[in-house]
Amino acid sequence: NQVEIALKVRQRDDKYFLEDISTVPKIFLAFPLFKTSDLPFPIIINSKRFVPLEKRDGIWLSETDTDDNISNKLLIKEAGELFLELLRKLNPKQWYNLQNLLILEPPPKKEWLDESWCLNFLETLIENLMQVPLVRTVQGRIIPPSDALIPTIDDSIEEENVRQVWNLASNLKEYSTKIPAEDIAKDWAQIIEGWGDINENVKERRINIDLIVQKIENCYNLDGLKSSLIEGIEVMDFLNLMYGFINSMQRRGIPDDKKVFPNQNGTFKEKNQLYLDENIDENLKEIGLYLGEDLRRDLIHKEVS
Repeated sequence: NQVEIALKVRQRDDKYFLEDISTVPKIFLAFPLFKTSDLPFPIIINSKRFVPLEKRDGIWLSETDTDDNISNKLLIKEAGELFLELLRKLNPKQWYNLQNLLILEPPPKKEWLDESWCLNFLETLIENLMQVPLVRTVQGRIIPPSDALIPTIDDSIEEENVRQVWNLASNLKEYSTKIPAEDIAKDWAQIIEGWGDINENVKERRINIDLIVQKIENCYNLDGLKSSLIEGIEVMDFLNLMYGFINSMQRRGIPDDKKVFPNQNGTFKEKNQLYLDENIDENLKEIGLYLGEDLRRDLIHKEVS
């Protein structure tokens, strides 16, 4: 009864679309308090009980334990609880761009804003958001971020890079049911990066190319990897997709100690442990095997490109 929250929404048929409020004041005391548009709140907050600054361009949220500061902080906390209640009641399938409501960033520097308190407020808000069903998966299920895995690329959220990591993750059984649908993958990469700047624990929900490489190494061989892929995915097509993506990135490639290159027996080895097959006759390989010298063990798989 002391505080209200608002969103800017338009409706089209049975779908709702969130509109941008980045330039809208986030604090209202019946009327907007200008210079609050950059506050890192995803909603508009209104209360007649807010105690404004003298120039009415903000509210008291500073470090001192005055009645005005304490009262305003409690109202903001109540608004956060209303926001969580709203999200729990929404049907994400009816919202076209609900993920836009979840982008959070560290607070700006303002004389009247207690940065430490604001970060703590946002950190707690994120911890609660992690438990709310918000992520639409490839299969159309809605799961909480705490159960999801979000494709990212190091600290970048470039769309093409996220799409490539998403492609790889979507082919792995362990990840395919936990990643966001492809059309919202980039948005969730941005959300998780922002949340991670505030709450370090969130970063555990990220998938990057290094984790995929480690997953492949743990399969030990082509048969192990094949059993980890979803049905219909060819194991060498998957590996070559990964090699090509890594080679296209501005990084030094797969670390030398990673065993993710198959030899001609299908066992994963380090790249520098393998040699190119210069059209060695298969009969010679069989003779070598008969004599106790397995040439295929040291030759890279012929389908590696």
